[in-house]
Amino acid sequence: MIREKRTRKTGYNKPKSLSDKIRHCHDVSCNMIEREHRKPAITLPRTKHVTRWAPGFCKICGLHMDVITHSHAELHGYKRAEDLIAAGMINFDRCGNGSD
Repeated sequence: MIREKRTRKTGYNKPKSLSDKIRHCHDVSCNMIEREHRKPAITLPRTKHVTRWAPGFCKICGLHMDVITHSHAELHGYKRAEDLIAAGMINFDRCGNGSD
């Protein structure tokens, strides 16, 4: 009498050949891609007031900046970036208050 080897149960069916394993992995990954729910592209609302964190062009030197920095304001003789903005020397890219 020959004893059969017991296999450990894993909770899923094991394919017997390599090609079956490859096909199974391919089917699983394709199903994951097809059923994937992607988030829609988000557009940020326009700001209601200008801040130094908004991108814009310097009217004095024409430099485009992602953020208005204090060091750039000091180059033009202002102490802070907020003073440069208050003087109207920044042309912001987008702003909801109509100042662009």
